[in-house]
Amino acid sequence: MLSAGFVLTPAQIASSDLEQCIGCGICESVCPQGAVKLSTGESPHSVVDANSCRGCGICVAECPSGAMSLGGFSDEEILAEVMV
Repeated sequence: MLSAGFVLTPAQIASSDLEQCIGCGICESVCPQGAVKLSTGESPHSVVDANSCRGCGICVAECPSGAMSLGGFSDEEILAEVMV
């Protein structure tokens, strides 16, 4: 691994917690790739197109309910690492 000079890792893509999502549409409006859309129906929620998402994290930073996450780590998990 070290002799190659680089390591390939899985792509980071955003995901949405459907239970936390309030359907405000902010993530959809700030995504520069257009990868986030709101579902239709009684209870709209954000849906991320994994093929379009570039993993920039803008939607995660702007989400007021904390429903968006990037890379499978919650805000609490990241903060716990920083606080150590």
